[in-house]
Amino acid sequence: MAKALKIGVLLDTPAHRAPEKMLNSIQLRIELANAAGGVEGRDIELVHEVADGAHSGLPENLVPAFHRLAADPSVIGIIGPAITDNCLVIVDDVQRARLPTLCWPGSEDCRGEWYFQFQVGSFADETLFLARAMAANGHRRIGVIQAGTTGMHYFAHFEREARFLGLTIAGKEYAHVHEAALDAQVNALREQSPDAILFLGMGEPTLGFARTAHRLGWDVPRYSNIAMLQIAMLPDAELGPFEGLVWVDQVEPRNLALQAFRAAYRARYGAEALGIPHSAAGWDMATLMVEALKRAPNLSRAGLKEGLENVKQLPAATGGVNPVMGFCKWDRQALKGPDLMMYRHVRDGRIESYTPGAA
Repeated sequence: MAKALKIGVLLDTPAHRAPEKMLNSIQLRIELANAAGGVEGRDIELVHEVADGAHSGLPENLVPAFHRLAADPSVIGIIGPAITDNCLVIVDDVQRARLPTLCWPGSEDCRGEWYFQFQVGSFADETLFLARAMAANGHRRIGVIQAGTTGMHYFAHFEREARFLGLTIAGKEYAHVHEAALDAQVNALREQSPDAILFLGMGEPTLGFARTAHRLGWDVPRYSNIAMLQIAMLPDAELGPFEGLVWVDQVEPRNLALQAFRAAYRARYGAEALGIPHSAAGWDMATLMVEALKRAPNLSRAGLKEGLENVKQLPAATGGVNPVMGFCKWDRQALKGPDLMMYRHVRDGRIESYTPGAA
């Protein structure tokens, strides 16, 4: 029997090790591909590496883990890593190894000839979506809390797009990624009387941003980047402090590809896939790899790279109603279309899809 085709999975935070977050979805898609005959009669096998990168260690920890996968000539592609700082540290290593690598950070800098990006969040696109939402809702003066280096990247894009939409920065405060109590920052913004406040970043301040404003009795419109997806992990009884909060997300129940993925997940694992983008993203990234192998002129690293460039217009489970995914020569951004993202908010104690400017 022919040897299996190996795809590496490079995980870079402790949270990503939880099978239900992403690994189950990747494994499920590979199982279904193998059950259908694999690729040219060869099964696909996953090879895992884990490293404590940024937020739980150092970005440089990714380098040895990547090299271990790259050193195995039977590994012809990699899914991961995820965190921007971790993805950036191996940009040159990916190029030197000539190993097709499909990462999933927010930064467009994590791309190259051999480096493909699946956008689970996007510094550039999210901030444009947020600026458009606030403008559509009539806000003009925006107070911002920026958390960590991720927040710095988000803010650079938001500040640029905001001015074209008539938005001004009424105030800006900073938070450490491990800082949950934001009383000082929220009170400082409150003194500037903004029309709305915005969280940009990730980590401990994410939920603290909304909870603090609620606890201090400040009824101001609140917005956030995709890090606020953490709300979907909370029980309904804990959603009260987040009432009215709007954030950019990539989980749209009306998406037919998402519905099909969730049905397959339920049948395989006897449980619902988590209501965050990671589960569907794992399925989508594995789908890209499977379809690329089918389109590869030969089953090698170079062949997989060309196969990825020939994957086009595949329905994506991650995103809005009808996003598609694929690549072409020198195009390394997977998700396409005007609804590669969407909005969610908390209304009457439930998480719902949201349309800015709607009555």
